[in-house]
Amino acid sequence: YPGGDVLESEVWQYSFKDKQARRLFAAGAERHDGDCVSCLNISPDGRWLLYWIPVNGVADVYIRRYPEIGPPIKISPQGGYFGVWSADGKTVYYVAPSGNVMAVDVGEHPSQDSLGAPRLVAPAGAGSGLYAVTKDGGQFLRRQGNLVSQPLRLIMNWQKRASDGS
Repeated sequence: YPGGDVLESEVWQYSFKDKQARRLFAAGAERHDGDCVSCLNISPDGRWLLYWIPVNGVADVYIRRYPEIGPPIKISPQGGYFGVWSADGKTVYYVAPSGNVMAVDVGEHPSQDSLGAPRLVAPAGAGSGLYAVTKDGGQFLRRQGNLVSQPLRLIMNWQKRASDGS
């Protein structure tokens, strides 16, 4: 990120079975130090990725088919972040810019045309980060305070290094 306002955020998949990595997709996103730029959640059935990215000053929540990557489907029509799946994978919860927790029904086969309208499920004021939703969707775990992001560290050849003590 050499002094620009935008970075290319990439999502990669690594298979421990095949020992292969593949790039799934990339999206341009503004850099916000201390914020999660493209946080990912995999749906309960493992067929969808949920993520949020700030673009042009507004974070939005998206889903994409996985592992066969399809086009992004925007979940938050007026901005949002901290998206999480319901236990059955048919609803996405997110925090709107107002701080309200919103829910969007995505169904079993989401498409831009089949999404439900966002609905308010919890008012603002209980913290900013949405971490988990109970199975019945009636309670939420939310973060209070500031989130500090840490760099991702990838350790190569860790098994060899561990066995020879280096």
